[in-house]
Amino acid sequence: MTVDGCSSNSGMEQVWEEYVAQTHIHRDVEGALKLMTEDAAILYLPVLTGARGKPQLRDFLSHDFMGRMPSDIRVTRRSTVVNEADEQLIEENLLLFTHSTVMPWMLPSLAPTQRRVELLVVHIVSFREEKIKSVRSYWDHEVLLQQLDSTVVPTHHHRSALDQLIEYTKST
Repeated sequence: MTVDGCSSNSGMEQVWEEYVAQTHIHRDVEGALKLMTEDAAILYLPVLTGARGKPQLRDFLSHDFMGRMPSDIRVTRRSTVVNEADEQLIEENLLLFTHSTVMPWMLPSLAPTQRRVELLVVHIVSFREEKIKSVRSYWDHEVLLQQLDSTVVPTHHHRSALDQLIEYTKST
């Protein structure tokens, strides 16, 4: 896995880049969690997967995310916008990978297709006291499914993640 286009200017960018390195390159759950608040949340909105709070994040990152990432995944930064006043970073990435493994975080219920994927992903990252408070990620799921020649509609984790999203939006 490689991450291209990295050159940070702000503290938030540096924390985010380190988080991406921990999750995508080193695949170090504890290293990633050290960069997050105790009540942090990750939400992948197109499929409503994610977790909130360090115990649930530890489980999600180790079982559903880092352990289920294609070995050839590549992340290329397209653009980054930092809003220091609101402690927010928005980043657009190009994700390239072969769908060679089950990916419950992005493609729940879909067996590996061995097809190549090129996908734009937007992350909205909120910070508190120089730590990640939340990561909300978006992509065009229809475009992803078309590249995989699939019409599978993901249902895994929908209710719990939707409940998390509702609860999260109440607290922000």
